[in-house]
Amino acid sequence: MATDIKYIAEPTMERFHACNDFVRSVMGPIGSGKSVGCVVELFNRACQQEPDENGIRHTRGAIVRNSYPELKTTTIKTFQEWLPEEIFKFKWDKPITATCNFVLPDKTVAKCELFFISLDKPSDCKKVLSMELTFAWANEARELDWAVIQALTSRLGRFPGKRFAKKVTWAGMIMDTNPPDSDSMYYHTFEVERPLNWTHFHQPSAMIYNEETDTWEESDEAENVHNIPIGYDYYHNMIGGKTLEWLRVHVEGKYGTITDGRPVYSEFKDNVHTSKEILQPFRGLPLILGFDFGLTPSCVFAQLTPNGQVRIIDEICSESAGIRQFITEAVKPLIAEKYMGMSLQIVGDPAGVARAQTDERTCFEEMELLGMPARPASTNNVMKRLEVVKGRLRTMIDGGPGFLLSPNCDQLRKGFLGNYQYVRVRVTGTTRFKDKPDKNKYSHVHDALQYAMLHFEPKNEQFRGQKRKVITKKIAW
Repeated sequence: MATDIKYIAEPTMERFHACNDFVRSVMGPIGSGKSVGCVVELFNRACQQEPDENGIRHTRGAIVRNSYPELKTTTIKTFQEWLPEEIFKFKWDKPITATCNFVLPDKTVAKCELFFISLDKPSDCKKVLSMELTFAWANEARELDWAVIQALTSRLGRFPGKRFAKKVTWAGMIMDTNPPDSDSMYYHTFEVERPLNWTHFHQPSAMIYNEETDTWEESDEAENVHNIPIGYDYYHNMIGGKTLEWLRVHVEGKYGTITDGRPVYSEFKDNVHTSKEILQPFRGLPLILGFDFGLTPSCVFAQLTPNGQVRIIDEICSESAGIRQFITEAVKPLIAEKYMGMSLQIVGDPAGVARAQTDERTCFEEMELLGMPARPASTNNVMKRLEVVKGRLRTMIDGGPGFLLSPNCDQLRKGFLGNYQYVRVRVTGTTRFKDKPDKNKYSHVHDALQYAMLHFEPKNEQFRGQKRKVITKKIAW
């Protein structure tokens, strides 16, 4: 059988192919040749398997995608463009399978069986739990639940057994993906934890954003551009109508936030409102702490400069904690570490005046007992709270933004970039969104921000005609 596969690996994929680690993932911008490289890699590994006594190289694999339509229209389409019917014959029953009996130049035969499976939720893991596989390919891994990845890795290296081979030359998983969020398990696994025998390959940007000129520039290190029919025009053409964060993920190939909802703060411009350096407190000015209560309390540290700029210098978020635990284990230690001796003015969610069912103390009474007296914010009206923040985002002061966020405020920043959002309502024929921000892991710290921002609005309706009570406390424990 004379079939030529004319594939020349880009630099990153060349290193990817040379690696023998159990799990390998490649991440990069769209159009960078990741999926094609993974198709070729699977075939190469099938051809390199040690043959049995009859000269047959046995392998079995699974190729997974998050949804069945994308599996057929994208993954299988790419696969067949590079490994056509004369190499892999398809059977279109569920699960879709492809089988190969390819005669190699040394007269041995690469016998490979592949299952194409959609796995879009943890409950789908049962589809693979009885499989005995040599290898697997997770296509567009950021779209897969991490439970799927865990399930797949437990099924690899189980085929071929001793009946077909003395040993398995390589078993493992390959993954390709556009950059996911830095909150994802993908990021945590490859960038923080990095298990033994797991390797991550990061392709260079296709284009690079120039913040000074607000323009996109072609990258000299971009990969696979020469294989795209229209070259760099492919990327130039996609810039229009996209958010900066979308382009940073899909064109620049950086970790970022892409959401399906509508961002609450369309006024937020990351290159304008996020400081290039971590903001340090002005020691002579009071530090405003905004609190959101509940079982996921959050706290935001803010200051108002003499020229009227609001600076958000710190944040504390929690997963599950009462107010007492939150202040004792998170807030007080941070203050002792970074803000000792500063005057604090503390404001919180007005709902904190409600008494707990356990000991009947309110959140504000708990804070008083902990040496952090606070007052309720002027309002809990969500529209008024949002407008206070929006107003600051629209304000320019002395040629700079009226609102400046320190880059260490990671959850606030991700919320501004779209994770704090109005959820899309699924209706036919039009696009609609809910009229209140979604309650999610980013909404709590943004609620805390809004309460802090209300502190800088003394003309709020609640305070018209009366003196505003401001509790100032200098912490020195």
